[in-house]
Amino acid sequence: MTQGLGEKHRAQRLLPLFLQRIGLSRRLAFLSLWTCLVLPAVLYPAGLSYRVAFDQLTWKFLTVTIQLENPSGRRLLFSMPNWIPGAYEWGVFGDQVIDFSAVDSSGAKLAWEKLSRSDWEVQGGEGPIVITYTLKPFSRSYWGTGLDSTGALLEGAATWMRVRGLEKTPVRVRIRVPAGWRIATGLAGEAGGSWVAAGYDELADCPFLLGALSDTALIVDGVRHELYFHGEAAIDRPAFAAMVSQIVAAQ
Repeated sequence: MTQGLGEKHRAQRLLPLFLQRIGLSRRLAFLSLWTCLVLPAVLYPAGLSYRVAFDQLTWKFLTVTIQLENPSGRRLLFSMPNWIPGAYEWGVFGDQVIDFSAVDSSGAKLAWEKLSRSDWEVQGGEGPIVITYTLKPFSRSYWGTGLDSTGALLEGAATWMRVRGLEKTPVRVRIRVPAGWRIATGLAGEAGGSWVAAGYDELADCPFLLGALSDTALIVDGVRHELYFHGEAAIDRPAFAAMVSQIVAAQ
């Protein structure tokens, strides 16, 4: 038994907002737990590829690489959103982009222009194109993108640039993590350590929690959910899981 995407996304958003409202201790490096549906593998013919790597020397930066085909050679517009689904807060995430570059399949640089705080236009070359940008995330965050040596929280809208006109194009994500880290997300996984989304909206709506995570599972109306914990949260986990079950059932 599975839920629709709308129900899945509401479940993913509900818990972080609830924790924010009850004032769960923020001594943890990141949002200390996340809830995800366990989804079956879905095969998408991914047309966009996102890769993430972390600066493991300073833990202050992460680099995102986008690979895509541009057979027409048209100009391409890349944008960082100013919103996070379900958070109801304004944030200009383009301000976290501190470096941007574009090359064609031969490695030749492509001309580009920054049009605003959130938009970059690339003078497209024909064929495969590679876009690389560096983010300086918040060191501690319960929303947006957070990173330190113990883990990371990658909110979709604060991490992935949107390619205008390709919002419905299937997406594949790969993340390179240090030894001992686990990855939790609501996206469907593939063999080999990648995840897929039907398009940008689903990608933006499914955060990634990374680090030395622990987890517990709960089943509501025949649907399996998993709670992921980052850090040593001083809470009664069975009681917390029971509370979350009630919240999910009400949704």
